[in-house]
Amino acid sequence: MRAFFIILVSFTLICCNDRGKEFEYFEISYANGWLGDYSFAIKKNREYYLEKEMKVLKGKLSEEEFEKLNEQIFEIENANLKSYEACCDVNAFCIIIKKDSKTIRIVQQGEVDNRILELSKNVKEILSYDSNQASDSLYHFKTKSGVIAMPKYVPISK
Repeated sequence: MRAFFIILVSFTLICCNDRGKEFEYFEISYANGWLGDYSFAIKKNREYYLEKEMKVLKGKLSEEEFEKLNEQIFEIENANLKSYEACCDVNAFCIIIKKDSKTIRIVQQGEVDNRILELSKNVKEILSYDSNQASDSLYHFKTKSGVIAMPKYVPISK
């Protein structure tokens, strides 16, 4: 009976572990025709890259900051948000979430889901200070192409 109880407790602890919520990689890019843009990427080791005003900065989030973002990313991942595009002079977000060999990519322009807006607000808040940031200009943001306004192809008629 004691062995059964130990196995049951061990199984419960393993199954209820929140580490299953943790992502491997997350990236977000934001653009607006009038208000500027930024790109932000973070790995599960809390190391982040931020592109703002043509500079790429590198740093490491505190455990508390990481957990706050991780909870919001988990919520977005499980919300089954859809991508949609609008005109090019509005808020545009592109997100990539990699977790458990699965990749989710969401592009939203114009009417953006409140969960994405809240996540963006927190990213800006966390990264508004300049501590421990070093230049790393070799980082490539995959989400950048999702928010850059590309002109529509219009065939030329004779």
